[in-house]
Amino acid sequence: HTHNAQLAATIQACRSNHYALPTPSHSIPRGEGHSIPRRRVCSRDAHVRVGSSRSLDLFHRRIAPKEDPTQPPARQCEEMANRRNRASRIAAVALTLTVSHLASVRPYVATYDEINIRHSTAGTNGNKTYKVYEFKPHLPILGSSRLVPIASEDERHDPDVIWSTNAKLTEEIEAKVAESMRVRLKRRWDSGSASFDPSEYSDEQMKSTLHNMTQEELNSVDPNWNIFIQENTDGGMGGWPYWWMEHQLKPLCGYKRIHYATRSTQNDRFMDSWASALVQTGNSSLVFDPYLSRPLNFTEYIDEKMAFGSMHRLFLHVRDDITDAIDGYVTENHPGASDVASLPRATDVRTFWNSSVCNMHCDFRNRVSEIVRSMPERHSGIDANTDVVGFIHNKGRNAVHPDFIRGMLTTKIIVLAQRDRWEDHMRLYEALVSGAMVMSDPMTHWPHGLADGENIVVYHSWADLELKVLHYLSPANEEERVEIGRRGREAALRHQRPWQQAELLFLNDMSHRNPYGLFNKPRQGG
Repeated sequence: HTHNAQLAATIQACRSNHYALPTPSHSIPRGEGHSIPRRRVCSRDAHVRVGSSRSLDLFHRRIAPKEDPTQPPARQCEEMANRRNRASRIAAVALTLTVSHLASVRPYVATYDEINIRHSTAGTNGNKTYKVYEFKPHLPILGSSRLVPIASEDERHDPDVIWSTNAKLTEEIEAKVAESMRVRLKRRWDSGSASFDPSEYSDEQMKSTLHNMTQEELNSVDPNWNIFIQENTDGGMGGWPYWWMEHQLKPLCGYKRIHYATRSTQNDRFMDSWASALVQTGNSSLVFDPYLSRPLNFTEYIDEKMAFGSMHRLFLHVRDDITDAIDGYVTENHPGASDVASLPRATDVRTFWNSSVCNMHCDFRNRVSEIVRSMPERHSGIDANTDVVGFIHNKGRNAVHPDFIRGMLTTKIIVLAQRDRWEDHMRLYEALVSGAMVMSDPMTHWPHGLADGENIVVYHSWADLELKVLHYLSPANEEERVEIGRRGREAALRHQRPWQQAELLFLNDMSHRNPYGLFNKPRQGG
């Protein structure tokens, strides 16, 4: 490998380019009234290209230094290089540390009108239904009139869509793809448009034949047949899915039909650092921006490596048992009520979270909960509650406690905070369907249909959080608050059910690709 010289150049760039500001706090000004720790310039704002099977985010997530932020910048860059040198599977890293590039990696913003346009153009394939073969189904598609699960043995090798919600099932997926290619090539042979009869080949011969075909030939075999690979983990599974799709799956079926959906389309969220800085400074105006995620760029994998046909941001979803429990509560306690958002709500603001339930990747969430808990000390007349209600952890993900439902439906404003190092959580969707007005810290890409000020309210600092809570609790703004809660519930029920998300993914017309290579537009909220 030739990366040692590149590492030396990287260290020199870190030492000499832009980081010699003689400030005792070792910080670089970013905007008015706040600064970004110097260590982040090496670990977050650099442009990174990883030419190996490791993850795009491996550099940031596992190698970037997390030591004392008061260290001199040069020392931090050396730490970065040393840790990177120990990652044996990284072949090359190129860093471009320029002011113009730092500006270019800002999140891509989609307007609310663009969101509506995107939704109206999704699924332009008429009313055709699609037969879906699922590997160990995780997200049900029952409820969709367009997506039909493969039921019969005769159809299982000839689906319109192959969908795996577990990207680690590599051998099973490869076998299914090869067999499905055999069926389609046999159809060509029967029509006289193929030069060989694949039914005479063994499984190994079939795979060998496919590997000997060009990408153009593979892509031309039933081009309307699609394969979706989905991973749903919080922190992502590293870089091997990209390598596997490029080197193992693509030679069997062509890259154009392969579509990858993951929650890991952004990186460098360091909200625990914001929580620490807040404790150190006590500055309620300290904004989140320097510590928030930045979008990862997948254009190289699509345009240069052609590892797959499209890349998609995956989101969590509205749970059916939560919506059923809400319907049951309304029927029992408010018979005849048709508008959940306008139910009587005695509690002003709640978090349903406090520091008693988590001490891992929860510094930011715990700090926000403490801010909400202490609001009555600074603003008389506010009823704030941070009690943990109902089930927690795994049990809370699989069962519904009636006290939790009652708590959400009797609260005006639900304040949410995501984990320190990753985005999205089930609490967002649970809170939205409750009809309360939901407040959240920013996300790089918002779930489809959500927009700040329309159906959710985004806060950007401690001061901003309190200002907006007070604004929406004012009697003069009650109608606005209820309307935002109503639209939030409608957006969740209209777009965020599992089968709705599946339709949005499978029936996407692929006409919208953002600058970071995502084929479904980020749903920016501010």
